[in-house]
Amino acid sequence: MKLSLLVVGLMVLSCSAFGEFIKIPVIADGERGFVHVKDIDGLAIAEGDIIVDTTINLKHQLLGTGRKVLNKKTWNKGIIYYEVDPSLGEPERIQGAIDHYHANTKFKILPRSGQKDYVYFKDNGAEGGCNSYIGRKGGKQVINVPDWCKSGSLIHELGHAYGLRHEQTRKDRSDYVDIHWKRIQLDQIGNFVKNCFGKDYGSFDWDSIMLYGSFSFAKDDTKPTITKRSDDSTYTVNRKELSDGDISALDTIYGF
Repeated sequence: MKLSLLVVGLMVLSCSAFGEFIKIPVIADGERGFVHVKDIDGLAIAEGDIIVDTTINLKHQLLGTGRKVLNKKTWNKGIIYYEVDPSLGEPERIQGAIDHYHANTKFKILPRSGQKDYVYFKDNGAEGGCNSYIGRKGGKQVINVPDWCKSGSLIHELGHAYGLRHEQTRKDRSDYVDIHWKRIQLDQIGNFVKNCFGKDYGSFDWDSIMLYGSFSFAKDDTKPTITKRSDDSTYTVNRKELSDGDISALDTIYGF
């Protein structure tokens, strides 16, 4: 990998059994776990679309699932300031995602006017990844926006920017879903590792916009990688709107 990793007291680097992933053991707030990252275009990417800042101790990043938060690196009063790459096509995609937050939540996403901490929606070409940091990184932080990334996916990425991770990586996910490891593309297996940090907010939410689809990263698009534990059935993924559970989790995290 070409990533620059800072190895500090609470973070050591080791090889993983998950294809091209690097497995980083972490201790945070007394809890032990792992973050699996993959080098994609020079970025450390976890769970398919989460950018991990490897230049700082991972203890100081938001490491949680769709119902978790570990620290206070949230956005002051729930306001994200932003700029848009002037070369990015279809900027209405971004406005659509912003309008959704404004219409359905107490959170505000406002044009930057000199603020130090802000999100930069960066053009990521035709085939690049759509990805985001978790929570407030500090300074300029990107949300990469390729041509195929529409408003629904940007609502998801803004959820990451506010501090949410994926619903299927919750501590209690095994009570609700089965992960079919042999059906997952070999170089994507690390995306399905359960995250063991922090507190889960609310119950498992099938409607969450932060939940992977049943066929995510499948070797064969007729064989699901995630099914309901209750009856082994598939489910319809939501990439249109925040669920009531998503909004409730964000409200709890931000004290609204």
